[in-house]
Amino acid sequence: MNDNPYLEGYIFEDSNEVQGYAMIAKSFSTEFGKSCIWIEDLYIKDEYQGFGIGSLFMDFIVEKYVGSIFV
Repeated sequence: MNDNPYLEGYIFEDSNEVQGYAMIAKSFSTEFGKSCIWIEDLYIKDEYQGFGIGSLFMDFIVEKYVGSIFV
């Protein structure tokens, strides 16, 4: 992903234990006239599901990209 301005990757971890990952893609929608955030992948390992990791990630993305359309 390096310096790609259209793709972001996230790894969820605690105490060096990987709990999951997510990837988003960014684009502009002429239909909506604003930026779009595509949540391409959101994976949480079975043993970490139900702890709110996915919800925390969604809250983070919504706050980071205020005013964007989420797909």
